[in-house]
Amino acid sequence: MTKHLCKEQRNVIEYLLNINKNFTYISYSIDVDRTTVSDEIKGNRFVRSPIYDKFDKNGIEKIAYKCDLLLKPPYVCNTCVNKRYYIKNKLYYNARFAQEISDRRKSQSISGVDISPQTIEEIENTIVPLIKDKKQSINQIYNNHSDILYFSKTTF
Repeated sequence: MTKHLCKEQRNVIEYLLNINKNFTYISYSIDVDRTTVSDEIKGNRFVRSPIYDKFDKNGIEKIAYKCDLLLKPPYVCNTCVNKRYYIKNKLYYNARFAQEISDRRKSQSISGVDISPQTIEEIENTIVPLIKDKKQSINQIYNNHSDILYFSKTTF
């Protein structure tokens, strides 16, 4: 089961991250596992860039792979000594933004899938013949039709 962090814990993570403390120290400070701290930072970092939206996952991945320092802890530019040389794209962790993302995820998970009747009909017309006539597996269909199946395989 995933440990959900509260606003105060996120504030502590941000503060300790900004004074260059490691994940082990941060985890002891907020009484969680260090992988929880790592997952929190990697999952809730944001982009400061003129090119990408703040929480664009593809943008975050592209920026992370352009800098070797972003591929290892702390995964963000908060305390990076080289950040002044990278003018355009940077990744940061901010407790307020992380809390907003977490709250948004919780509300979306509770609300379920919002799908229009037209989309249901499109999925049905595409998928049902593949299952009935061509005897394709759910896994194969899900992998080949991710353009119309925008939800998880379990939901499908």
